[in-house]
Order: sequence, then C-alpha cells, then structure tokens
Amino acid sequence: MLLSHCSWSGRIDTDPSCARRTHHRPRRHRKEVFIPLTSETEFLTLLAKALDSLAALQLAQKQQFAQAVQLLAREVSNVSSPSRPKTDLYVWREIFSLWVEAQIFESEREKDRGERSVDDAEAKLDWFVNQVAKRKLGKKMKHKESRVALEKFIGLNVQLLDMKRFQLANEEDARKIVRRTVPTSRPMPALTSFLE
Repeated sequence: MLLSHCSWSGRIDTDPSCARRTHHRPRRHRKEVFIPLTSETEFLTLLAKALDSLAALQLAQKQQFAQAVQLLAREVSNVSSPSRPKTDLYVWREIFSLWVEAQIFESEREKDRGERSVDDAEAKLDWFVNQVAKRKLGKKMKHKESRVALEKFIGLNVQLLDMKRFQLANEEDARKIVRRTVPTSRPMPALTSFLE
C-alpha cells in the first residue's frame, strides 16, 4: 500500500504533485477565526446559567398560574352552585361551552389538530372574548363575584398567551445565539435539552 503525502485535510494542498488529484475541489479563500476555548467555555457557561434562570422563572410562573386556576375554580364553583338561591350556573356553562368551542390553545379538529401558534391562539381568544361580550354574558350574571371571576378567567387566558409568546421568543433567541456561536459539529446536550 502506497501512502501519499497528498491527503485531504479540509484544505487544498499547494503541492503541485497533488494538484492533479485535487483539481476537482474548488479553491476557496476563507478566513478562519479561532476562538480560544476559555472564551467559548465562559460564554457557554454564562448562557447555560441564563437558561437555567429562565427555566426557574418558567417553573415559578407555571406554579403561580396553577394556583390562580385552582382559586378561580373554587370561586366559580361557589357562584355557580345549584344550592345558592341565585345561581350563575347556566351563564358559566355557556361561557365554558364557548371557551371549549374556541379551542384557543389547542385544536382537536382533523385538519389542524395540535397546539396552535401564538397568532392563531390570539385570534381564537379574541373571538371568545367577543362572543362573551356579544351575548352579554357578564351582564346576565347575578353575582358581582361572578363578574370578577369572568374577568379573572379572561385574564388567565391572556396571561397564558403571554407566557406562550415569551417562551417562544426565548427559545428562538437561544437557538439563534447557539447557531451563531457554537460549531454545529459539536453536540451541546445541556443547551439541546433546553431548546426541545
């Protein structure tokens, strides 16, 4: 076996004897910039810390949101209880029926099944709010607590939409940062797991 000194190393050899074998490879004049490993490591460590902080913030928001939903459920349950002399049960049934029909955040329809985009969810939420206003469901409520609960319900939907928008923006920004700074040949398991 004959070993050649004209091996392919990612660059075009300048040795004329090798030119015959590498003539089909185009000559490119590239400027290579090397980032010292310590700078890259510092940057990625800083980015990982920022992503960890973001994940902690998202977890805290999720817990607060879950508590707000549980509190709202108790409030709606109180004002729509059939044992109350004046109940808003039928108004809340209509509100929840509209909300389910709107499929604000996730579609169950055959043609567009799955999670909705932020823009689609916003349009569906607008439709829902307009339907509630058009049917004057807030005015049909017999209890002030019901109207307050309706405002909270709509507010929670808006908050969920904002959290979804915030999460999407952060994921896109993190992908852009990683794409611009980290060579694609090296896997980044800590960052990859966050972006998924």
